[in-house]
Formats: sequence, C-alpha cells, structure tokens
Amino acid sequence: GVMRLDVRNEALETHYIDAMELLELRHEGDEMVVPAGRSGPVALRTLTALTQVFDSRGRNVARQLATVDGSVFASEPALLREAARGTAAPEDHLELTVSRRELGAVAGDSLALMLTMRSSLMSTVVFYEHMLAKAGARSLDWVGKDLSRITTVAQVARWYTGNFGLRVEVRDGSEWRGVVRLMDFGPVAWRNVAAILPPVSGDSIRVRLLFAPDEFHVDRLAVK
Repeated sequence: GVMRLDVRNEALETHYIDAMELLELRHEGDEMVVPAGRSGPVALRTLTALTQVFDSRGRNVARQLATVDGSVFASEPALLREAARGTAAPEDHLELTVSRRELGAVAGDSLALMLTMRSSLMSTVVFYEHMLAKAGARSLDWVGKDLSRITTVAQVARWYTGNFGLRVEVRDGSEWRGVVRLMDFGPVAWRNVAAILPPVSGDSIRVRLLFAPDEFHVDRLAVK
C-alpha cells in the first residue's frame, strides 16, 4: 500500500532536513514499540503504573503519571523562579522505587521504564531569548560564521549536554549510577520513549530522573 507522511516543524522555527528514514517493526498486537535510548526500539506489554513517584519538592505525582489523560506532571512554577534567582538547585527530578516481585521479575532481569512526554518551550526560549537576542547583532556572526567551526560546535554541545536533557540514574549500593541521557525533543507532539534499566542487586530498584526545572512535561510513566 501507500503510506503518506506529513512532516511539520515542532515550533515556529526553521529546520533543515538532510535525510529521512522509515523503519518497519513487526510485533504482536498487544505490544507497544517505542524507541529506547542507546538500545534501539523495544517492544513492551503489560506496563505497570506506580503508586508513588516523588518530585524534588516531595510531592507524590503518581496520579498525574498513571495514564495518558491530560493530567500532566510539570515542575512547580515556584521551583523555576527560585532556580532562575539562584536560590534553589537548577534541576528538578522524579524518584521512584520499582519492586521486582510486583512485576514478576527476578534478580538479574533488566527492566524498562516507559514515558509519554514532550519538551516544554524552555530550550526554545533559552536559544532565542538568551543565546541570540541577548547577543544582538553579534548573534548573526555567531550563527553564520562561528558555528561553522568545529571547536565552537563542540563548546555548545558540551554546554548543552551539561545543562539539558533527561538523565536516568539507578541506585547501586550507596551511590547513583547513570544509565542513559534522553535528549530534548519538540514541544508540540507527545512522544513515547523508553529507558532500559540494568540489573542491580536487591529486591527493588530505585530510579531517579533528573532535568532542568520545567524542561519536560510527562503524561505517563510506567514500568515493565
């Protein structure tokens, strides 16, 4: 048959598309296939919602994350204002504990964390209002000339990866261990993404998702 694709900008920005690829993934009817950071697409079924998910302010936001229903987690506005003033840590987080027994998993099994989420307009505002508008006319040279140099691109990439994106960590003994970092994506379309959690010792796994305040909005969080 024929598949018709409609490609649009995520926001009022200009995009240059260099290549496009279409993948076909065969799976069972009761499975959901989602992209997973560093792991490629994964097929998931019988996802389990959690009853306790806490943000950095100690709020239990599990209800907002139980299903895709428009009740969405977002950072408290007060946290964003405090972070901008430098009176609070410049990041928010979601923390949860996954019981292997409740999922029917055994020690040595990896687990999958699935999120339905989208970026806010924060990265767009930072780029246009801070990085471009603040520099004035100098920003034209920066975009037209400086970004053609690999050293400048590397500097921007290091700054961006150090401040943006969603970092997934698991508690391994007495310390947090990084698992994967999910990049920003557009603020218009909701997206399903997954992170594969490596095996750790114990009957339960503590997971933490770290991000800049209000960088992401999350409609669903489930585990398998």
